Amino acid sequence: IDSQKEKFYVFDQDVLQEIAIDAINNTSSTQEMFSKIANELARRYPGHVETDQEWVFNNAGGAMGAMWVLHSSITEYVIIFGTTIGTEGHTGRFYADDYFTILEGEQWSYTEGATEKEVFLPGDQHHL
Repeated sequence: IDSQKEKFYVFDQDVLQEIAIDAINNTSSTQEMFSKIANELARRYPGHVETDQEWVFNNAGGAMGAMWVLHSSITEYVIIFGTTIGTEGHTGRFYADDYFTILEGEQWSYTEGATEKEVFLPGDQHHL
């Protein structure tokens, strides 16, 4: 499957994380960081990224926030999701690969059987 994935997927999770880390380290505001990420993704993946900000409220798994859909297709999506006041919820269990790259704040995670929480900080990428 890995040898065929370029037929089904546009984005590379390592490139997404690299772009996020660069924006985290080289911007002075949240808005500037979001714009830098969108513009760099559009440069790296021409024709696949929506750079006009359109925020939509979203409640998924109990996590309430807003999202900006940068890309959406039958096989993958790239969004910026968050809230200024914090939220909590669950992701469920499924066969898809989800990569969460933390931009600000932190994400806590619990895995079945674990006795300690996992903490993900800005620049970390959490693979679900």
